[in-house]
Amino acid sequence: SSMMAVPTLGGPVRRILDRAEQPHLSSDGRRLLFIRRTGQRTVLVVADADGTGQQVLVDGGVGQLVGARFSHDGKFIAYLHQEVYPDNRGDVWKVPTSGGKPVRLTTDVRDVIGHVDLLPDDSAILFSSSRSGTASIWMVPSRGGEVIQVVPASSRLLSPSLSPDGHSILVQSRRFISDGWEFSLADGRGRQLTNCGSVWAPARLPDGRLLYGDWTLFGDLEIFLQDPRGVRTRLTVGGTPRPSLDGRHVYLATTLANGDRVIAVMDT
Repeated sequence: SSMMAVPTLGGPVRRILDRAEQPHLSSDGRRLLFIRRTGQRTVLVVADADGTGQQVLVDGGVGQLVGARFSHDGKFIAYLHQEVYPDNRGDVWKVPTSGGKPVRLTTDVRDVIGHVDLLPDDSAILFSSSRSGTASIWMVPSRGGEVIQVVPASSRLLSPSLSPDGHSILVQSRRFISDGWEFSLADGRGRQLTNCGSVWAPARLPDGRLLYGDWTLFGDLEIFLQDPRGVRTRLTVGGTPRPSLDGRHVYLATTLANGDRVIAVMDT
C-alpha cells in the first residue's frame, strides 16, 4: 500500500507514503496518522504531513489497531485495539503523540467497531460498541472513568463523527441496509440524512455538506459529497473518507489499477 496525493477527480498521482491506510490529519494540518499492516499485524504510525519523520507509536501484536484519531489539541491519539483476533473484541486506548506508554481507557474487552472521535475539548472519546446487545455509541472520559451510552440503540450504529459545531454526531446506521443518521448530543434525537441504503463512514464538512462512501451495484465503494438539498456529487472510487478540519481536503483509502492499496488526498 502507498499514500498518494491526487488532484480533484483524477489526474497525475504523487506518492507520499508506502503501505498505509486509515489516514487522519491533525487539526493544524502538520501531522498525519495512519495504520500500517503486515499480514495480520498492525502498527500505529505518525509522520509529518509530507510523509517524512515517521514514528511507530503502537504495535498491535496479535490483535489489530483500528479507527485512530488525533485529539484536537494534538497531544494524544485515541484508537481501538481489537485484541481477540479475528474478533472485534477489545478496548479503547490512547497514546501520547510524542510517544510513550499506551493507556487502556476501557477494560472489559467488549466489541469495539469502526473508528473513534473526540468531543471538542478532548474530554471524552466517542466509540461504537455492542456492549448493550446491539452496536450503539458510547463515551469514555479521556482520563479514564465510567463508560456512558450517548445514543440509544435502535439499529447498529457505527463510526461516530462529531459535527463541526460539536452539537451532534453522524453515524453509519446499519440494520438490513446502511444509511447516514445524525443524532443530537443534547437530547439524543436522530434524523436520517441519506436514503441510498449502502452508506459508509459519513462525516460533516464545515459548509454543511455531507461526505460518505456508498457501495455501488458493482461492489466498489465510491466517495460522494451531498449538499443540504440532497444533491450528490461523486468524487472518486475509494473508502473510509475523512475531511480535513477546514473541509477543503478529503483523505481516503483506495486501490490503484495495479491492485496496490493506497491512501490519497483530494480537494473537495
